[in-house]
Amino acid sequence: MGSLGKCSFRIRTRTESTNSPRFAPIASLALLLLFIFLSQSMLAQKPAAPRAKDASNTTTIRTTVRQVLLDVVVTDHKNHAVRGLRPEDFSILEDDEPQQILSFEAHTGAVASTKLDGQRLLPNLGANTFVNAPTPQDNLPLNVLLYDILNTPLEAQPFVRWQIADFLKNKPSRARFAIFVLSDKLHLVQGFTDDEDLLVSSLNRKEARTSSPLLAPKPGDGTTLSDALSDKGLLTQNLAGPVQAIDHLALMERRFFLERRVDQTIGAFSEISQFLAGWSGRKNLIWLSGAFAASVLPNGDAIDPFGAVVNYSPEIHEAVNRMTLSQVAVYPVDARGLMVSPVFSAANSRTYREGGSFGQAMRESTIELAAEHTTMDELAEGSGGRAFYNTNGLTQAIATAVEHGASYYTLSYSPTNKKYDGRLRRIHVKLARGGYSLSYRRSYFADDEKKFQERADAAPFAHARGTMERGAPLAHEIIFKVHVSAEGAPTAITPDQIDELSLFKAFASRKKWDDVQMQRYTLEYWIPEEQLRFAAQPDGTQSTNLEFLAGAYDADGTPIFGKLSTAVKTIPAGQFAKVRRLVFHGRQQLDAPAQAVWLRLAVRDPEHDLIGTIEIPLPLAPEKADAK
Repeated sequence: MGSLGKCSFRIRTRTESTNSPRFAPIASLALLLLFIFLSQSMLAQKPAAPRAKDASNTTTIRTTVRQVLLDVVVTDHKNHAVRGLRPEDFSILEDDEPQQILSFEAHTGAVASTKLDGQRLLPNLGANTFVNAPTPQDNLPLNVLLYDILNTPLEAQPFVRWQIADFLKNKPSRARFAIFVLSDKLHLVQGFTDDEDLLVSSLNRKEARTSSPLLAPKPGDGTTLSDALSDKGLLTQNLAGPVQAIDHLALMERRFFLERRVDQTIGAFSEISQFLAGWSGRKNLIWLSGAFAASVLPNGDAIDPFGAVVNYSPEIHEAVNRMTLSQVAVYPVDARGLMVSPVFSAANSRTYREGGSFGQAMRESTIELAAEHTTMDELAEGSGGRAFYNTNGLTQAIATAVEHGASYYTLSYSPTNKKYDGRLRRIHVKLARGGYSLSYRRSYFADDEKKFQERADAAPFAHARGTMERGAPLAHEIIFKVHVSAEGAPTAITPDQIDELSLFKAFASRKKWDDVQMQRYTLEYWIPEEQLRFAAQPDGTQSTNLEFLAGAYDADGTPIFGKLSTAVKTIPAGQFAKVRRLVFHGRQQLDAPAQAVWLRLAVRDPEHDLIGTIEIPLPLAPEKADAK
């Protein structure tokens, strides 16, 4: 422990030196909101990385090479992932034109060693001191479980919840998951973690409990009033008109609730895509749901099982596009398990007087179920995943999705067709060896240059916003240590603080503020300077800029406070080699709502878009007065 003490002494000595960073808080909270929470999503068709600016007059030549990224899962006849393939085993066609593979990377699901030993450089010195040291599983894909109560029948929900818990108790070691629940809205019940106990316990939260939302699919066989009266021989010519009018109203009601569910589900996909957009690499979305009958082909029409065609394609086009751009592969799992026709269900008390009515009921149920499974197949195929239905082995289905999502090949190519007009382009990947199945995204939209450049320019902001999302994985591009202390008891909110908090959605409609108190926190940061990138200045000094971001969140993960501060570190000429072996030290104070239950902190190098993050549960643990 002697070396740790020396490190601590050196850190505190650096606070007194003339080279300490200068913190400048940004007063406009609206700017922080725009920077962190309202940025656009990152493109998966990535531009060439920009070169860093320097202080010299050297001309910098910038080039942009469009690359299409493809994550390809290869499975054998037993549905196991195939490893050991080489670049020459693959060939890519875009709109039937051969493409040259520019890069190839095999992912096997194995953990990697960390490059920087954060625990050695920045040891944890006690209570309320946190280090965002990298972990061996950081190179593994991110897995999201979406438990869709909204589209799952009430009677199937307990089985689904039990199957999810059973899988999580036996999940692959070090595999990281986040859990969302879709009911009245999308809820994040657990951020990314590999802790089985945390994941399982999150299913006990009220948002994940069995429920029957207003928009949820109603039980029954879809029998209309006309069907019921006809079966009983009571439908007369005089009643035909009024009964058909009632049937029409009932069908309109079903269609209305279907449309609402589709809109809400598509919105959830978009939110999750945005949540994951700031992270490079493959992400797997495992969607446990009863599904809904709507075509999801980007250029297709929706299927309405009730007779009238409803076009959801613009919204679905955007949702699928967001997922593919964010490298999100969707694995739909039919939560209802092995399905039988409602005609044969014990809950169906209908008596069919004629073979024709029985046959019609069978056709309608078959069409509706086929439409639901078509939705799942097309969504999976379009994003590079796979659908699972007609099976009661939900645990095995989830395990298979995780296995496939961890063992894959990433290929890239630059399209030979240089005309970017926003049109859909088809992708076909072939394998030289036979007998294998391939899963990958089958298309993308070739955005025009203006739209492409806008999204490319927004990519760094998406990265910063994504890393500040509550529950997102920790970023380790910059490793740092922070000590957080609560200063005194909560105090009454001031008028200026009311003005700031009113900019957040959580407080926007609040009229009374008597029950809102503010808690002051002091944050002390330590960053090994060997990570930082300095630029030479005309006077011979070396300098770097850093941003310190802090966000507070309530129990639902809703942002309720944010602050951005900047720091400039300058090293005198001739001292650079010596100082680089030391530690950057800075202090930040903030007043956050006392009701906050999460604090997420980030250190960012805006010049090179490097960031490190830490997420801290509140309230803080008690500590001794001399612990600081």
